[in-house]
Amino acid sequence: MAETRPVLELIDAQAVLTQGQLALARILAEETLSPLAACIDLMLPAGLAQRTEAVYAIQGDDPGDLTGVAQRLWRLLQRRGALRAGQIERAMPRLDWQGSAERLVRRGLLSRQSVLPPPRVRPKFVRSAQLACAPEEALSRLSQIKHRDAAALDRRLAILRFLSGEPGPVDVTWVYAQAGATCVICNS
Repeated sequence: MAETRPVLELIDAQAVLTQGQLALARILAEETLSPLAACIDLMLPAGLAQRTEAVYAIQGDDPGDLTGVAQRLWRLLQRRGALRAGQIERAMPRLDWQGSAERLVRRGLLSRQSVLPPPRVRPKFVRSAQLACAPEEALSRLSQIKHRDAAALDRRLAILRFLSGEPGPVDVTWVYAQAGATCVICNS
């Protein structure tokens, strides 16, 4: 049987899920015969399921007895301040700096703190459309726009008819679908 290791530190002191969400996850797992972890995963905020990253910083004074990779790591941190493991990796490629860093941490010369990287998710933007003038004015101005063919004019008329019946903004993909048109930008 595998041994569990002790928790060294909390990454985030604030709970991610509420008691209600955990109870709901238990009910979902029971009702759907799914693993509890899979149900909990559904409730985690996007971008949270990332691995932690270590941040190394100088803790003490230069001992003067460092050599090789340990000395290069020490000088790098002196020059640039606290760095994430990924930043050290890019600054010292193809070097096994992790072993030297761990030895320096054990000696109390470096500190290592686990942090969560910033989320890699971005807000979702929804394009919407709404007539900016009265439907009659839009129809009268449509005759001033040059058209490649009659089909293009028909699509624009269908879009205007659809938007004139909508009281507020409408998702652009819905506008194009209702008008029988296509939107290259909407599909990207």
